Amino acid sequence: LALREVAVGKVDLVAKKLKNTPVKQLVEIKSELWLILEGINGCRHIDEFLYLQGLVQGRRDLTPATLRMAHLVQLQVLVAIKTRNPGFVDSATVDIPHSHLAEVLLNKRCWNIACRSALPAKDCRCSICVSRSGFCCSCMCIVCNQFDPQSNSCRWIGCDDCRHWSHTDCAIRDGHVRAGPNPNRAEGSGYVEMLWAMWRCFIGANLAIALPR
Repeated sequence: LALREVAVGKVDLVAKKLKNTPVKQLVEIKSELWLILEGINGCRHIDEFLYLQGLVQGRRDLTPATLRMAHLVQLQVLVAIKTRNPGFVDSATVDIPHSHLAEVLLNKRCWNIACRSALPAKDCRCSICVSRSGFCCSCMCIVCNQFDPQSNSCRWIGCDDCRHWSHTDCAIRDGHVRAGPNPNRAEGSGYVEMLWAMWRCFIGANLAIALPR
């Protein structure tokens, strides 16, 4: 069974084949994808990844009903390709339940392995969390939609009024950080701070203090 077949084959048929596939071959399929995602062979692996991702993104048969029939390795491969996250096919990664993998594919769960919050995270119903497919306000940058392992650092700034965070450099680049009066201080105090303006948040024009995450 080839990696491409796992990526594009009909869910129930591939699941049946994988069920009868020796463990050694299952490991080889995941290892092959891990190497591709890590880009070990440079441009060749990048091209192969883009091809695989195109196959997965073009599928319309990945529904809750069909994914319930999927083999665990099949889901790991599909999720890893969709998210370009090699952690999903890394044998050292903590086991992720079948149901969680299916929810990641359906944009119902965060694809950050360290987070894996159900979406929308924290039950946030703002316009961003509701409309931006796969976005997780618990761990992702509101500007670039990415997460990183250095969550508890000055690389992140957050809003006191809403539940969103941003990389400091993303916020500065997009003009979210600016000098202004702190709305939480007494009016007319003249105290000026560097503030993060979460202009795309449902709160609208409110300003919030930029705090280290």
